Amino acid sequence: MRPTLDPSLAEPAAQFLLRFSRLEFALKENRYFTTGSYNSAQVDWKEFYKKHRDTYRPCPAGADLTSLAPLQQIVNEHGELDWAARLDLAERPELVRDCELLKTVRNNLFHGGKHGDPQVRTAELLQVCITLMDQIGEQFFPSDYAGIY
Repeated sequence: MRPTLDPSLAEPAAQFLLRFSRLEFALKENRYFTTGSYNSAQVDWKEFYKKHRDTYRPCPAGADLTSLAPLQQIVNEHGELDWAARLDLAERPELVRDCELLKTVRNNLFHGGKHGDPQVRTAELLQVCITLMDQIGEQFFPSDYAGIY
């Protein structure tokens, strides 16, 4: 099987996935977890949002990510796969919006299937997300996020 990711995006994509996994690790290490199916440990994003939405210092990269408006894969009214903006986030607290957009980019990258998005835009999305995750990690979990294990 041949990789379907443009070679110029391989390193930014790897850095994005590494940082996203570190962010989820830091959340779990700090007791933001819940029990998923088969007793799996799942990140409890809602609890994290509830506790920190009022103390979050918005990151410039969050505004950049919002303006880039990553799309979410949906099932449209005809039962077909499609892409749509995350309009549900417009009035949400900045921490919720920033993290939910990070998760949208993660889903798009990990699950693939996005056709026609220019490589330049994908590279920009990845870099903005990397910067945003670093800022969130440093703000809330500096030792767990940046630690070497």
